Amino acid sequence: MIRHPEFYLEKLDQKGLGEIISGSLWLMEKTGLLIQDEELAGLIGGKGIAGVEVGRDGRLRLKAEKTMELLALAPPVWTFQARKESNSRQIGGDRLCVSPGYGSTFVADLDGRRREATLDDFRSFVGLSQISPAIDICSAVVVEPSDVLTHRRPEIMTAIQLVGSDKPIMGSVMGAEGAERSFRAAEIILGDLAGRPWLLGLININSPLRLDRRMAGALRAYLQYGQPVIFTPGASMGITGPVTVAGNMAQSYADLMGAVAVSQIIRPGHPVIVGNGGFGGNLHTGNPGYGRPENALATIIGAQVARKLRLPYRCSAAVTSSLVPDGRTALEHAVTAMAAWNGGASLALQAAGILDSINSMSFEQFVMDLELWGYIERLGRPVETDPEHLCLDLISQTPSSYLSAEHTIKNYKKELYAPLFGKTQKIDAIKDITVLAGQKLDELKRGPSGVTPCDREAMRALGEFVSFGEPEMKALVDRQFDIMSSQ
Repeated sequence: MIRHPEFYLEKLDQKGLGEIISGSLWLMEKTGLLIQDEELAGLIGGKGIAGVEVGRDGRLRLKAEKTMELLALAPPVWTFQARKESNSRQIGGDRLCVSPGYGSTFVADLDGRRREATLDDFRSFVGLSQISPAIDICSAVVVEPSDVLTHRRPEIMTAIQLVGSDKPIMGSVMGAEGAERSFRAAEIILGDLAGRPWLLGLININSPLRLDRRMAGALRAYLQYGQPVIFTPGASMGITGPVTVAGNMAQSYADLMGAVAVSQIIRPGHPVIVGNGGFGGNLHTGNPGYGRPENALATIIGAQVARKLRLPYRCSAAVTSSLVPDGRTALEHAVTAMAAWNGGASLALQAAGILDSINSMSFEQFVMDLELWGYIERLGRPVETDPEHLCLDLISQTPSSYLSAEHTIKNYKKELYAPLFGKTQKIDAIKDITVLAGQKLDELKRGPSGVTPCDREAMRALGEFVSFGEPEMKALVDRQFDIMSSQ
């Protein structure tokens, strides 16, 4: 986790902040959130809470006071449980957690050529997430494995995370059924999930103000099992939301307020995270504006609104629309990542390896982003001013060199960040950072994963569950388990 800066970067004064929140509350009261799942709508109405019901048009409309009352039930800080207790992470407060890519279909090479991702790729990214100190939380869909049938992915991808990592993991949101299969796989390794936040689900809201059947079903399952959720609206400037920053943010928070309210109506105190993914827009192509300044601006403003509402906030950080790991990628990743830290986000999702507006992942870019987060973590460390760190006695001696001083030898490893790519190169052998990243990638893959092994009997049962007894699928899953167990 990365400590937030002492003072947050904020764009809104109190008047502007209040106007956006008031606008979102007005939209929730006038238009409301469309819930396209009869079971979820029935659960809301069945609670019998005064002023809370889904109308005949399928929309949940709430008075501003009721919306704020429900938002206040969500915890501002909560603990995301990991299989290894020391890897559990605080969500909210003054820390930023980092998670890699989410939702990519392709893997890209250094020339921008892309291929469909496979289960081998997914397992490799889970392994890199496990061994990387910069990564706090694994991703449920760091890539979509094309060699696994879509309806079989929830349990198989959950199983790979469970065996390949002992960090917090994310679960499937492929409707209620996919979420439940993800939970059943997890229970083989973790036991009963009830009462502890083990799997995090990303619930996307179709802007403006619509929770579709699949996402509503997944939300229903996460609430039933007591597992935490991230709510993210799909508001893109000028495409699925207003082209103005303020209007798009008001719509986004109306989406979020409605979704959080649903969670707290059904399960008061349920742990949630709110926040934006893509926010800007490319009106030439109709694509989200990943990596553009508006992406960073949304992070800063969105986090400021979330602090006012006392809710943990997520963003998409270290993202780009570029197709290759180039100078544009470096610029856009750095700007959006710094916005996450300076703005005070709780979770940087899609924060390592992203190219092409999250359509592609790059192994080399993943490694370069580890370096980016290492730099930001160094910026986040507090500066000590005690006698040991001021070292006035040493300075008073005016040494001719500090290199051999005992104080330097004692403190340099703690004070000086050691870059992954910082070794001196001869002038005639200078290599591009992407080449160095590839070399570091090979080094990381050859090293030990450090993962806490799962119980072998539980792993056997997990393999049987996710393969459905099908020989071909069992061979594929067993191969992944064997690779992870040998690292």
